[in-house]
Amino acid sequence: RSTLFPYTTLFRSRDYNDLIIMADTETSKAINYPTSLHNYIVAWSIAFRAFGHNLVTLYGHGPYEFIEMLKSLRQNLPGDDIYIYFHNLSYDWVFIRKFMINEFGKPSHQLNTKPLNPLFIRFSNNIVLRDSLALSQRKLEKWASDMGVEHQKAVGFWDYDKQRNQTGKGSEFTADEIIYIENDVAAGVECIDATMQVLHKNISSIPITCTGIVRGEARAAGGREAHAYYLRISPEEFEMQRVYELVFHGGFTKANRYVLGLVYHAICFDIASSYPFSLMTMRAPAERFFRVKDKVDIDFILKDNPNYAFIFRIKLFDVDLKKLDYPMPVLSHAKSLKSINAILDNGRILKADYVELWTNELDFSLINRIYKFSEYVIPDCYMAVKDYLPKWFTDFVYERFISKTHLKGVDVVRYMIEKGMLNSCFGMASQQPCKPLIVEDYDTGDYAPEDIDFNEQYAKHLKNPKSFLPY
Repeated sequence: RSTLFPYTTLFRSRDYNDLIIMADTETSKAINYPTSLHNYIVAWSIAFRAFGHNLVTLYGHGPYEFIEMLKSLRQNLPGDDIYIYFHNLSYDWVFIRKFMINEFGKPSHQLNTKPLNPLFIRFSNNIVLRDSLALSQRKLEKWASDMGVEHQKAVGFWDYDKQRNQTGKGSEFTADEIIYIENDVAAGVECIDATMQVLHKNISSIPITCTGIVRGEARAAGGREAHAYYLRISPEEFEMQRVYELVFHGGFTKANRYVLGLVYHAICFDIASSYPFSLMTMRAPAERFFRVKDKVDIDFILKDNPNYAFIFRIKLFDVDLKKLDYPMPVLSHAKSLKSINAILDNGRILKADYVELWTNELDFSLINRIYKFSEYVIPDCYMAVKDYLPKWFTDFVYERFISKTHLKGVDVVRYMIEKGMLNSCFGMASQQPCKPLIVEDYDTGDYAPEDIDFNEQYAKHLKNPKSFLPY
């Protein structure tokens, strides 16, 4: 601990203020709505927590007050770094960005997962904004409830249709409104604290994302074996990696187009821990995909799928559903390389004169079952032997499952964190190794990808000893 200030800690030749801080803003439509459609900040709050106690909550009206508070905070906290969380930073950043940039200058470092979605933003004065939504992967109301913290989101205490001004004159906070803005940030710091305690992390070392938590533990469990496995299976060229990404997609989730505006009683069931079960029991590509030089037909691919994995590019002609009333068409227009005269239903192809796509044997077995086509051509095909995933990884997934199961009903905080880590085991195994760097133009507010040599970036990724899970 620093002797200068009780909440300052020395860490890796830099010190940081050992405070858990959560801020939040509330916005309102303009007084002259609907003539003006602009929203603006009419309330802000910020909570501070240390050593297991909430210290103070501050709140105010307009953004200028918020910036003055940050200036005072920076002047009075001697540690280098001040970490401030927002739950869904992407929303609050839209409204506070111009005020912060005007006072503190343009950010020195910003990481965006996609346009309008910053994970963290660092200013040259070492104020660092972070997104707690990326850490929790759930709404604040759900997070606070799951973690069982003292303060819960005061749902219904804030009237979102009420028109307010930024000075507060004529729209002073009611008692309920103060409870609402205080509880939001108090619940936030308590959830972060509970997460830190279970993970044995501090405010500087806690991972930025939920997946980041489990990646560190999995990487340690895999050791050198994990990186060697990664090099053995991952494609040597980025061009093939892009093919992998075209083939990959999530589950088939889509509304039935024949059920519209009606509510039916439904009988549903959920498979417990379905993703972890699949990771532990299903076989996956166990070697680098190699090109099949001979002519390949569909029968060969579907016949051998218990033993081999296939990735192939296929051209389909005169595509149509075998049954017009099929409720869940699986051909995604967005994943297609090319289509001609496609008739779509919410992004799914019902019928087309021509469709070209990259796919695999599992997905194509569904396509073949649901659609008919007059002819097909397979110009490119790759295959690999299937086997079970490495034992160190399946053991790791199983340990997470056992830990989660034993904690259910015993320790709500540790249970929710272990459940999140278990669910992240799939997500961390399907992360793109090379992502475009999304850059914000601080003058216009626009976001655009920066020019990157992906081949060079991918080559560096392969050499990185921390790379350990094939896509």
